[in-house]
Amino acid sequence: MVIFLAGTHGVGKTFLGKPAAESTGCRYATASSLIRDELGGMQNWEDNKRTKNVNGNQEALVAAVFRIVENDDVTLVLDGHFVLRNESGGVVSLPSDIYRRLGLSSVILIESPAPVVASRLKERGTPQSIEDISELAEAELRRAECVCKEIGIPLTKLVSPSKEQLLSALQEAGGPRNW
Repeated sequence: MVIFLAGTHGVGKTFLGKPAAESTGCRYATASSLIRDELGGMQNWEDNKRTKNVNGNQEALVAAVFRIVENDDVTLVLDGHFVLRNESGGVVSLPSDIYRRLGLSSVILIESPAPVVASRLKERGTPQSIEDISELAEAELRRAECVCKEIGIPLTKLVSPSKEQLLSALQEAGGPRNW
């Protein structure tokens, strides 16, 4: 089973998702780490999060997730995105077929106010304007809703959730119930 933890950069996916997944017995992975590993350590995105090879990266992600799900009897919490910025800064919606091929069972979308995200990104050394963050967050939400509807899976939206709220959402999404 694959539960997709979505949201823009800086909303708290990794900060909340990794400990929540690990405490429930789920395996946690970021899409970027799986893509990088699948490509032999190569990275097709810049520090500003603009992606050079969107389609190639998604194919690498599908292959990596397939290998995990095929070989391990675990629930995978996959931290990733529905939209990205391409090299020129444009917003690119990822194809619904990618999510179907990933075998997603459900999606949890984390959102946070743009000023909070801007502060987090600035602390990381990857500042973005509130306007750019807002544009990407709106596109992420619209694409998540569209993909979930197209492939027939549930979407749970959380705004600035606590660890307990994310744990509850993971449980409702079908994650292990041993916490």
